[in-house]
Amino acid sequence: MHSFRRSLEAEILKGRNSFAFWLAWIGTTCILLAFFLILWASPEKGMSAAGNPWKHLVDFYYAGTDFMLLPLFVIIIASLVTHLEHRGNMWKHLYVLGVSRWHLYTSKLVFIILLFACAHAYFITGMLLSGVVLGILQPSRGLLSHLPDMGQVFSLAFKTILSVLGLLAIQYWISMRFKSFIVPLGTGVIGFVMATILIESEPVVQWIPYAYPLLYTQVYRGQYAVAHWGILSEIELYSLLYFALFTVSGYWHTRQMDVR
Repeated sequence: MHSFRRSLEAEILKGRNSFAFWLAWIGTTCILLAFFLILWASPEKGMSAAGNPWKHLVDFYYAGTDFMLLPLFVIIIASLVTHLEHRGNMWKHLYVLGVSRWHLYTSKLVFIILLFACAHAYFITGMLLSGVVLGILQPSRGLLSHLPDMGQVFSLAFKTILSVLGLLAIQYWISMRFKSFIVPLGTGVIGFVMATILIESEPVVQWIPYAYPLLYTQVYRGQYAVAHWGILSEIELYSLLYFALFTVSGYWHTRQMDVR
């Protein structure tokens, strides 16, 4: 456990000034700004005649990120984080130090998850702040007369993270397997395009993890019917299964690497 903690701390130290780190924050800021400008320029968007106006605002923000932006964001971040080690041929150096390969593999994976989770927390904060600003600039929205439904926000955030874990583990494994930045990026784009094409084919699309960021919101809104086990839907369970499968597969490949 001490070895894993040290490996994770090293990943955080290396990653905090990396391009992937800054892309996460700058990219999220640009997305928030774009959504805010859309709502500000079109007062009718993100509104409904009935109910808490915050609910419709939150739905608008998540509908804008659930399918296109989330998969591409994860694909790029996973590729960039691992490319740092490939570029300097650092994997062999790390392996000959005698540190557990399992700790090295999982610490970088956990760092990517933490980076995504922190960027998403920043997204939620920006979304709520934009709602307050819109409430001031456009009182007709009624945002200042209500409070955000934090149960809705936390539920969507929780399901967002679960829905991307499967494709994140796949992209991480591919990024570890190939030195070229183009291979994981191209594979991710192909997976994303397949999910887009097959999104209406229910028997097939539920097995494509690149589609889960859209499917989970459809399940949440009652637009896509799947089985549930407690608080988890079938889609989120599939994502967790993909995550476990490709984490183990990736570690197995790491164990087979020759570092001589």
